[in-house]
Amino acid sequence: MKKDLELQHHQIFEEIKQLDSYTDKATAMFTLTQTEEKLKRDNIQGKTKANQTHHEVGKKVKDTIKELGETMPEDLPTPKTSVSKIEKSYKSLEDKKS
Repeated sequence: MKKDLELQHHQIFEEIKQLDSYTDKATAMFTLTQTEEKLKRDNIQGKTKANQTHHEVGKKVKDTIKELGETMPEDLPTPKTSVSKIEKSYKSLEDKKS
């Protein structure tokens, strides 16, 4: 069970890394962390209930963004170069310096 959860987290983090903007990444990470805390705090068991909880937390996060009058993550402009590509290029340059 713990290995499955670790694998899921790794997959989720890889998906988050592929998001284009820091705002998208921050929203996804905040939703993930708040969902995990709620699952622990409320002792929520089972995949269906966990998915439902994740959906509910995500909706509240998006509702808060909207209530604050901020741009919804899905409405943000997409940069020409994704953050992950820029990070890879930067890492490549750093590796060449070494």
